[in-house]
Amino acid sequence: MTVNDVDREHAAPTVTVTVVYHSVHGHTRVLAEHLADGARLVPGARVQLVEIRAEDVSAGRWHDAEVLALLERSDAIVLGCPTLMGSVSAVFKAFMEAAFTPFTTQAWKDKLAGGFTMSASQSGDKLTVLE
Repeated sequence: MTVNDVDREHAAPTVTVTVVYHSVHGHTRVLAEHLADGARLVPGARVQLVEIRAEDVSAGRWHDAEVLALLERSDAIVLGCPTLMGSVSAVFKAFMEAAFTPFTTQAWKDKLAGGFTMSASQSGDKLTVLE
């Protein structure tokens, strides 16, 4: 058995980590990019970075079947948005409402999950957003 054979046998399994975020002024985007860069350092991690944009919302509803399919295939989902007026941003809320079906059908049941938020103030209900 060669060293390469041993390495292949003990290689980390491939996992897909998807970081989904909405950013108003670019600060949340920077956090999302750093989080994705860190996840890419993990052997076997395939990382997708998905921005939820205002242009994706029509008549108050967000819809992107491709993103929802990616999230269903992901092993881990990390969600991020700014804290605005003590809550998630309106664009991110539209995304959350679109995720209602996968949530109620438990399509994301066995996935690792994480979240992050950003605010200009030192307090500002960031914990409420994360909960």
